Amino acid sequence: MDGSYAPKTYHVVMRMCGMYPSDLHGYEAHRLRKGGDISNMDHSRSHLNKRLIGAEDWAERTRERINEMALENHVAEVESLRARNRKKDMQRRSLEGPKAAWRPTRQGPLREVILTANREWFEDEIAKFLGESREADFEACAIKWLRDAFGDDVVHSRCDRDETAYHIHAVVVPETIVEMTRTNKKTGECKVIATRRMLQPSKHKVIENYELGQDSVGAAFAHLMLTRGERRAEAIRTARENGQPLPKRRYHARTAQWRAEQELAITARTATVGEREAKVEAREVEAEAVLCAAEMIGSGRVEIDESAHVPDLRPVVSKQGSEQKPGLGLPPELETAPAARRRAAGFFAPMIAHLRRSAQADAEEKLVREVGELRSAWELIEAVLPRLPAPIRESLGDARRSMTRSLIALRRFGRTESANESSKKSQDSR
Repeated sequence: MDGSYAPKTYHVVMRMCGMYPSDLHGYEAHRLRKGGDISNMDHSRSHLNKRLIGAEDWAERTRERINEMALENHVAEVESLRARNRKKDMQRRSLEGPKAAWRPTRQGPLREVILTANREWFEDEIAKFLGESREADFEACAIKWLRDAFGDDVVHSRCDRDETAYHIHAVVVPETIVEMTRTNKKTGECKVIATRRMLQPSKHKVIENYELGQDSVGAAFAHLMLTRGERRAEAIRTARENGQPLPKRRYHARTAQWRAEQELAITARTATVGEREAKVEAREVEAEAVLCAAEMIGSGRVEIDESAHVPDLRPVVSKQGSEQKPGLGLPPELETAPAARRRAAGFFAPMIAHLRRSAQADAEEKLVREVGELRSAWELIEAVLPRLPAPIRESLGDARRSMTRSLIALRRFGRTESANESSKKSQDSR
């Protein structure tokens, strides 16, 4: 390590959200913590929130001002039609009443401005040790920038201290005078015939050009060691010009919208976790059923029932003499999990069938070996018998007859087993 110290870089954050005059009532309710999304706030700190610009009744005054603009514009328009002797148009506009004092836009004629920085910057321990009040410095810088950028159009500003990070809200009412002109078709001369008080956000360059607004904020807060945010728009233009993949745009959502999206994401993750837990639980049940089935089959208490379409497990029925006694039944691990039980039966059925075939092959091999030994003993007796005395030949007669019966029985058993095996193979082939 070279011993150099590189301080962490923090960005100043500036966002603008469109507003309509009808939004002011909800804005005020949220400011006073009487409405809106207030679930994430520390209400024990709400008394620390403070107005920075504007009177307490700024919202009501703003609504009255906008209504007054619409009324003045309506009167001026009617008077202009009267002066030009356009009676029908004058009567029509008189009946229609005042119109909104702004052109229809997607975002609305007003702007809410939010200024903040990372919470860690405000809570820097070194700054506190040096006696710096970063909230006060940020507040002074924010008020100056708002005044420089919007002038008297900033009708309200406040700071909030009861949320995650210190931040400042401001409302901008961009009033301007719009000239209504008329062009003389013969001379081409353009003449101002009337003026209108209108709300026009584009009158402020930092609203018309969002990148310029970010540059302006970055320059205003630079002395606080806060830097401008990422130049995403510039990166998008550069990528488009070079034919490269475009960086993903970042869309700022209101706090309530963001929290709703987070809650949906949490709900989705919870559902996914629930599904995974259900799958794990099902696998555990199946594993227990397989282990239990293996133990019960090994102990002879359970056997595989292949009479059904799908192999299953059933208790072994014990026999005592000519009577049959029912088994002890299936254990709970198998009784309560029929699907897992059938899968276990399907898993063990081929293994047991293989063991049976192996045992049958061993038995048949042993039988062939024993028959060969009997045949060799019979041939030996037949060769030696004529040389023996008559009494001995007579005493061996019973042994010869018993051996003959054993050989005949073994031959019959072998033929029966062969016939059964051939019949079974024939049925399987069908």
